[in-house]
Amino acid sequence: MSKKINIKELAKIAGVAQSTISRALNDKDGISIETKERIRKLAQEYGYKPNITAKRLVTKKSNTIGVFILAREKIDLEESTAFKYVEIILNEIKKKDYDLVLFSVDEDKPGVSYLRMCEERAVDGAIFIGFGEVDEHLEEIKNFEIPVVFIERNIKSKLSSIITTDNRKAMKIGIEYLIRIGHKEIGFLKGTKNSEVAKLRELYFKEIMKEKELLKEEYIFDSDFSIESGYNVAAKLLELDKMPTAIFTSSDLSAIGLIRGLKDCQIDVPNDISILGFDGFKISNFTIPRLTTIEQDFYSLGINAINILFDMIENKIVSKEIIKIPPKLIIRESTKPLLTD
Repeated sequence: MSKKINIKELAKIAGVAQSTISRALNDKDGISIETKERIRKLAQEYGYKPNITAKRLVTKKSNTIGVFILAREKIDLEESTAFKYVEIILNEIKKKDYDLVLFSVDEDKPGVSYLRMCEERAVDGAIFIGFGEVDEHLEEIKNFEIPVVFIERNIKSKLSSIITTDNRKAMKIGIEYLIRIGHKEIGFLKGTKNSEVAKLRELYFKEIMKEKELLKEEYIFDSDFSIESGYNVAAKLLELDKMPTAIFTSSDLSAIGLIRGLKDCQIDVPNDISILGFDGFKISNFTIPRLTTIEQDFYSLGINAINILFDMIENKIVSKEIIKIPPKLIIRESTKPLLTD
């Protein structure tokens, strides 16, 4: 059949009300399974498809989610945790017949209003990934009238929820593992300066190491989440009177860079020094040596973020407490027990 029919015509063919057609095709309660199946077959046979634009006008919803990736120029796309979330989020919203609008913003460039961007695209809710500690639009976001979920950033407002990896637990797992295999001289590579999670990992590293009376400030090095920053720390290690026997890094990428830098300095990993990463990127299983790491559950972070957002949009839940996703230690070849005389 060449000409597509509208809902009024389909209702006449099926001998039911237009509201029944709508309930059947949206799998709503109040009509029998047999009626639903009959209407779906007729809709397919006559080529009927709901008018999405009209539906959105009636419901006053755009069925669109905005995802903000901030400070994207700081790191290559293939190295960004943000795009792991985007893939997961996109797959989930497609199941719910929503669209995704990706906003890629350099947060240090003034004049861009996140609220205006959301209004122009009429998004029903937004997810913020990579939100730095300093942002001129922070107060604006706190007053958003649409639901917002922050991934790895603790920002509280009347319509926001927060989801994050349990960073304290992650640092505790990593440190206690290194101590358990004999290491007491443990160093640390910081993360990106304008990153809340980087600051938290540094804070928790210092707290836990201090509790265990093992903290040495000279073993803490400036870095960021990139391969290059890790590589550059290798030379700094050679300047120490005594090197640590193990180093805990803030990211897998800085760990990979550090391993390469140490190799170029003729320092063997793990025989001369153990290296522990943080992220659980797929590439960490293909390095030489394969990287021991604290694995973040990116899938659970992404799924929870979108489910929470839909709860806020569709079920009118105002907000939720901070949800912390537990990490997991993955032991591979870049760490080994310290042999003592």
